[in-house]
Amino acid sequence: MNIPRIHKIFNNPYIPFYCVCIFALLAVYLLYDNQFNKRVEGSIEIRLPFRSVGDRGHIFFTDKNDADHLVASTHFGYNLVISPLQLGDSKEIYEHLSEEIDLDQDIFFSKIQNDESQYEIIKRDLPESVRERIEKRISDYDLTGVWLESFKKREYIHGSLGSHVIGFVSVDDNDTTLGQYGIENTFNDVLTASNKTAQSPGDTLLEQLNELPPRGSDRAGNVFLTIDINVQKEIETQLRNVKQKWGAKKVGGIVMNPHDGSVIAMGAVPTFDPNNFSKVADYRVFNNPNVQDVYEMGSVFKALTVAIGLDSGRVSRNDTYTDHGSLTIDNRTISNYDGVGRGKNIPIQTILSQSLNTGAVFLLQKTTIGVYKDYLDRFRFNDVTRIDLPKEIPGLVDNLETGQEIEFATASYGHGIAITPIAAAKAFSSLANGGFIVEPHVLSRVEQPRKGGLISGTLTKNTRERKRIFREKITDQVTEYLIRVYDYAMLGGLLRNPQYSIAAKTGTAQLVDPATGEYAEGKFLHSFFGYFPARDPQYIIFLFAVDPKAKFASETLARPFSDLTDFLIAYYAIPPDR
Repeated sequence: MNIPRIHKIFNNPYIPFYCVCIFALLAVYLLYDNQFNKRVEGSIEIRLPFRSVGDRGHIFFTDKNDADHLVASTHFGYNLVISPLQLGDSKEIYEHLSEEIDLDQDIFFSKIQNDESQYEIIKRDLPESVRERIEKRISDYDLTGVWLESFKKREYIHGSLGSHVIGFVSVDDNDTTLGQYGIENTFNDVLTASNKTAQSPGDTLLEQLNELPPRGSDRAGNVFLTIDINVQKEIETQLRNVKQKWGAKKVGGIVMNPHDGSVIAMGAVPTFDPNNFSKVADYRVFNNPNVQDVYEMGSVFKALTVAIGLDSGRVSRNDTYTDHGSLTIDNRTISNYDGVGRGKNIPIQTILSQSLNTGAVFLLQKTTIGVYKDYLDRFRFNDVTRIDLPKEIPGLVDNLETGQEIEFATASYGHGIAITPIAAAKAFSSLANGGFIVEPHVLSRVEQPRKGGLISGTLTKNTRERKRIFREKITDQVTEYLIRVYDYAMLGGLLRNPQYSIAAKTGTAQLVDPATGEYAEGKFLHSFFGYFPARDPQYIIFLFAVDPKAKFASETLARPFSDLTDFLIAYYAIPPDR
């Protein structure tokens, strides 16, 4: 060791100055790092690597093991193109090309017959693996009038699976891909090489991302969803079966975590293949009916009416009424579905188990319309749920502003007001989670390249506000009512699960004829919601069918719900609660 040299270094008069500079730079770094972490604590972290292909990012589903499943990506390929006007020796060209690729002779020579054409594709979607060989052969043998043309297209790996959630993209005159529906639309700016971020109403994660510095990168971002690919397959299978068996015009469904609002599956039929969206004859199939259609939901609403009455203190669990089968309000007659009265001392359990309209009105009148409206306003049915999917519409509940008792009477059993299926799932989740309103969402996280690394944003529970609607002891009581509905009343108790408690309710409502504005004779909307295990719910399911060839939802939707429940229990290995 050279002691004198070390001694000389430490006696350097500039050492204190260097130390001050180093410590100053370190302090600035730590201060910036601390401030950055404070801004994104619990939601966003720097991490690598970043998986990206091309100029539009990927979309991923998940599964029970939190593995990522690619569902939308950018596909690159090459088309082999000829110009009959400029083509050299056609036989020589064919022989050269056919040595490199499988080329149909009849197609090739039929294409060159149009000697006035300047552009004919003779082979589509060739892989990168043959590009170099073909280009080398064209160059080495000076083949004229033939070339490879690169292209890119959006590829949806699983075809129509989850298409209403994913959406699709189109290409404008500037060769720019634009998201038109679903996640492709909501997160278009994340998925493209834009310095913007997505514009999704109420999404706290995206608000935080918007506050961060510009990307400083032209690389696209990736979007990861809460949709479980296997649950999505199962719900779409069940929906197709309902449509086929009962001839419904439209069938849809949602599986959601009632505690945090994460959507595990969302589907509807008829559906479409986003790889071939241009072949769809009726563009309305692109709309997601779970967020873009409103329906009078029918008797599923009675569960909320019971909860409102009990939570308000105006209704007691021991209250009973005399059921005459019908009653008159504002000169309009309201009847039970069969017009039959059940007699005296009818309890709340019977109101739900036999789905009595007169019983729902009895509960409303005890609650009073003023108190009832106050509760409905808390659900904000007149507004969107703020789910991170495009073109969501609010419910139609303006008739309640009139203050007329008849409007509230029909609303108490799910008629006269119309809401979206996602709004219904959100509302019924309050019965499953102890009385809270949650914000439905399909976004799990996004990855965006920015200066200094990759920004990965993950939604956490503390980013979404939960507002209490009902007291927990009230939702526990309503849950017990709904367990007995499923165990004993629904299909005569055939669906009762001896190992799992399941809370559920059906609904049937007449459909409105859009041409006349009046109820259409013999046309119904069937609805169904349920959650399980009922005393510690993990999932809530909402199903609906438009104009099925059956009168009651118990016929069309009860068994699909039961099958879907059995699948979820087995798939997630949910322990029994009985």
